[in-house]
Amino acid sequence: MAADDSFSHCTDAELWPILVAGRVEAFNELFRRYAERLLSYLQSFTRQPQDAEDLLQDLWMKLLESLSRDQQPENLRQPENLRAWLFQVAKNHAIDWTRRRKRRGGEQTLGDGHDSRAPESIDFERLDQAWATCLSALPPEFQEVLRADLSDISVADQAQRFNVAVGTIYTRRSRGRELLRECIEGKMSN
Repeated sequence: MAADDSFSHCTDAELWPILVAGRVEAFNELFRRYAERLLSYLQSFTRQPQDAEDLLQDLWMKLLESLSRDQQPENLRQPENLRAWLFQVAKNHAIDWTRRRKRRGGEQTLGDGHDSRAPESIDFERLDQAWATCLSALPPEFQEVLRADLSDISVADQAQRFNVAVGTIYTRRSRGRELLRECIEGKMSN
């Protein structure tokens, strides 16, 4: 392909090896495809356009740094899942940003819609402790799936790792999250 060829016709799976090979045009195509949607997604967490823009820039920089070291991200084993991987990384990045902000004493703005209380009314230290306690109290099959999710391990890889069907992973994830939420709500209401 000539340097000025467009990669818009490539699927994500086709684009990925070109990106890994260091072609700037491939990165530009990836940016064109996902920047706007990722920014909107991050704004749903931060509620602040500037914070979301900063997070998105950090996300792109981390991807470029990883590629410049010739390292394919460990948890991106299937390039056809590039879109899902980008959004999962964005979510994790937003959660990390929220935790850092909390530790620095900044206002908490993570907006996932699960708790309508004002951010300053949430005892995050108590919430972190409840989360850890409740996760440890879950049955092992739910713990392992939720921990694998936190490590950005794909559902297909989890199914293979735990020697179960993909549908079983989805069921365990859903049920595990439900049990975790119920436990945390119980501990936080006491």
